[in-house]
Amino acid sequence: RRTWQTGRLSLRITPDIDVPVLLSRQTSDHDDRPVHGRLDERRNTVGAGLSYRSPLGHVLTAGAARGDVRYPFRSGEPGLANATRLTDTDAYVDLVWAPSTRTRVGARWVSRGRAYPDQPGLDSRLNLFRLDAGHALSPLTRFDLQAWRRVVETDDPGVLYGVTRGAAFSVGWQATPKTLATVQVSHDAQTDVPFGDSALARLNNLNTRRLSLRLQHAPTRGVVVYAETARENRSGDLTARARQSVFAVGLTYTYENLPGAADRVQPSAPPEP
Repeated sequence: RRTWQTGRLSLRITPDIDVPVLLSRQTSDHDDRPVHGRLDERRNTVGAGLSYRSPLGHVLTAGAARGDVRYPFRSGEPGLANATRLTDTDAYVDLVWAPSTRTRVGARWVSRGRAYPDQPGLDSRLNLFRLDAGHALSPLTRFDLQAWRRVVETDDPGVLYGVTRGAAFSVGWQATPKTLATVQVSHDAQTDVPFGDSALARLNNLNTRRLSLRLQHAPTRGVVVYAETARENRSGDLTARARQSVFAVGLTYTYENLPGAADRVQPSAPPEP
């Protein structure tokens, strides 16, 4: 179970310059605590930046963020990746570039210092990024490309965390003014970062390939009903190849006091882990 509270405030200095501020709190709890309780966390994040919007609509943001994470059900026992606390200190640059009315590019780079106050020998420096590019081939067809390098948590006590590198390509077709169909293919390769002697660590280094189809329909403004099905193939250095199918249905509701307000650029938040 995950719960989160987020507050965002953007202070406008001039018509072109904003100061975005973020405060957030996130909790994560697992019902099978004896197995996955070590992943239960309490995360508090505070961040601020400086954002410039050009007359052509391009947006450049630079800022910093600090996240404090506590693991209430870890023992802190030396000899395991079992730290009870970590801090992430980020410096980030975020760019949104629209070279034409049909094309939009977004890029985010993060320099992250990760520290473990109760096990300082595990401290590290990470360079992360995310790239999004989209092009509308026609009023009915759109192509999107994503690439990323990010951090993920693992349930292996011999692994500090994983670093994933991946890419995804999707095609969207606007079947009707209210109905959108999207097909996406993606590949994600994870490199596990071991605790202690890497020569003795048993690293899985998971690879995931995914093909998905999503249908969504907006019967009225602010309401979207969707159905999605996906097929995943997973393999690792230690685990056998596995396949799984996923099916999801849902409904989202967005409130806005002015038409189109929710689609405009929001105050920049610190990059995701």
